[in-house]
Formats: sequence, C-alpha cells, structure tokens
Amino acid sequence: MVYPRYSRLDNVQESHPLEDLTPTLDKDSKDIKRALQRRTRLQKIILLAGLILSLLLNVFLAVASSRNSRVSEGPYSPASSALRRVDVVFSSGFGIQQSLFQGPPSETNNKLWESLYNFGISRVKAHEARQLPNKTLPVPDNEGGYIVQLSVFHLLHCLNLVRRGLYGEVDMTNKHDLLGIEHLDHCVDHIRQSIMCSADTAVLTFARQTPNGRAKAVAEVLHGCRDFEAIQRWALQRQIPAEVDFDVHVKDDPLGWGSYVYSP
Repeated sequence: MVYPRYSRLDNVQESHPLEDLTPTLDKDSKDIKRALQRRTRLQKIILLAGLILSLLLNVFLAVASSRNSRVSEGPYSPASSALRRVDVVFSSGFGIQQSLFQGPPSETNNKLWESLYNFGISRVKAHEARQLPNKTLPVPDNEGGYIVQLSVFHLLHCLNLVRRGLYGEVDMTNKHDLLGIEHLDHCVDHIRQSIMCSADTAVLTFARQTPNGRAKAVAEVLHGCRDFEAIQRWALQRQIPAEVDFDVHVKDDPLGWGSYVYSP
C-alpha cells in the first residue's frame, strides 16, 4: 500500500481557536450590551409614560369629582363660599329637651325667632348676579348691586308664621298679609318643598325606654349640617339698609335688569 507523504508547511502560522473567536465574541458582547441598554431605556420610557398617564388620570378624576360635587350642591349661589359643614345632634323637643324657640308665642321667643332672619335682604355685585339662574332687580341706591335673599331665611320667616298660626294667630278671613290663611298655606307648602329638596338622610335609630317597653324612634341623632351661623354672617355683611326705597325703579343698571317683571 502506498501512503501519502506529508511535508511541514513552514510558512503557515499557528493559531489558537479561541484567539480566532475573540473578535467575534467582542462584537457579540458589544451587541448584547447595546441591546440591554436599549431595553433599559425602553423600560424607563414605559415607566415614565405610565407615571404620566396615572397622574393625568388622577387629575381627571379629581376634576370630575369636583364637578360632580358642584353639581350636587345645586344651582349657583353667591353664598357658596360661606358654606361650612358641621355635625349636629338634634334635640327631641320633648320634656327637658325643649328649646327656647318652643312654646306659646311670647315677647322672648318671638324675638328669638326673628333674630334668625330679621337682618333683611342682601346685596350682591353685578358679576355675582350675572351667574344667578334667575334674574333679579338692582338695588335702588348709590351703592348699586342686586337684591337677593337666601331661601333659608324666607323659610324660617314662614315657619315662624306657621308657629304663630298654630297657637291661634291665624287670620281665617285672609285679610292679614302675613297671618292670613292663604299666606300660611303658602308657607306650609314651601317648607314641604324645601324638606323634600334637602332630603336629610340622617338615620333615626330605635330604642326602648324600658326593657319591656315599646320600640320608639330616637330623635337625638347626628346630622351633617351646614354652618348656619356662617351663612348668617355672610348675609349680615351684605345687608341692605332698611331705608332703601324699593318703589324706585333703576333704569341704568349694568345688567339691564331694572325693568325685570315676573308674574307667576
């Protein structure tokens, strides 16, 4: 058998396999590093975008909640800035819990009732009046502004008249402007509408006065109220002097409401 003959190739340089792979490994390592850096940047961008979207969503929900709160408070009122929430436990009005506002009309309790609302009607500025859902007449004096009265004070005035009528002061002939039966009937229905409008959802509980007694409603429970004294202060600061002549017609008021006429 003839075997092939081999001869040494003196001009061929020896090489190590790993050395041949080094440039390739370096290139792959750099590519992997760049890929990791790109992925890290992408993750940061996604995280930042998520944070921005979350912030925008929270802002949107806060604005929506604010709008819903304003809607729930009802139409615009210039006295909204005076609203403060207070928690009040009502008294039952029975026995030792009778208030000074109760009992037959007297000089003392009549003054107490009138002190709740006897500071008259209020003045609002033109920019406040412009936002009202209904027009109103301008104040006929040099200070200007427009005439308003907060509903709560009209309701208290009405309730006081009903109280007096309950104790026999009602004029069934209907000749008295305030205590005539027709006006008192108006008051009763206006109070009804207000109670239904406000719809106080405070919860009355039930209890027995004795272990074997009958279950009865407990009136002395917590109510979420508006701070009435704060509302009074708002109205007092804007009180229109009693000497203002409301028979005077204003013809050049800023809103052009001087000729406003309303007839139900």
